[in-house]
Amino acid sequence: MIESLLGLEKIYRQFDAAGGNLERQLGVSICQPGCGKCCEITVPVIWRIEAVYAISKALGVEIYERMVSDAEGWLLDRHKCTPTYEGPKPGYLNDKVKDEFYALIKTHCPFHDIDMSCYIHSGRPMVCRAYGVTHMPGPNPDSCPRPLGIGETESTRAWVDIPNLKTQVLSLMGSLNDPDLRVCGLLPTAIFKLAHPDKYQDYIEDNRIASAKLIGLPNQYIGMITQEQMEKQYFRV
Repeated sequence: MIESLLGLEKIYRQFDAAGGNLERQLGVSICQPGCGKCCEITVPVIWRIEAVYAISKALGVEIYERMVSDAEGWLLDRHKCTPTYEGPKPGYLNDKVKDEFYALIKTHCPFHDIDMSCYIHSGRPMVCRAYGVTHMPGPNPDSCPRPLGIGETESTRAWVDIPNLKTQVLSLMGSLNDPDLRVCGLLPTAIFKLAHPDKYQDYIEDNRIASAKLIGLPNQYIGMITQEQMEKQYFRV
């Protein structure tokens, strides 16, 4: 497990280094102080090993209890966009639950602090590190109000290409001995499941968690971490 977490951290560092390089070339900060716009409209989809990493970082800065409590509160919250409570949905998902899942991931992240910052920032998952670095959210300020940098226009924004990124990610996931850690799902769900597995199962048996919050995705899912997944035009640096 330690070796796998170190491998994950190595990939994380590539995103962080790329972000630093991009900021220097553009002359602007990728994340604006007091913004948190992306956190308001995204609940991260992660590999479960990333939840292990987030927990390890939370223990290091003494925010573990708060993180787990917020994950639990989010799980039990009856979000308007997730009215279906039918337990886990293994195998084929009907369109109703899928629509609820995709609506849910566009809601407020439970780890977004009152000061508009991410309080689990040091343990944030890959998709958060990629946002604005290896894929751009778009020039629309409703998505990301970052000011234009050197050489950018409203229709042309910069991003960074990390060589063999997808290969590195899929290689790491393929090396995990525990197949459950390769499953993709929502970050707060994974955190609470890891922290309190028995309580998590009790909630499922009592039908207290919306079906959309229990969805697990194929382990080859790579999320929005590469620019090729975006339809708009940008330039690479």
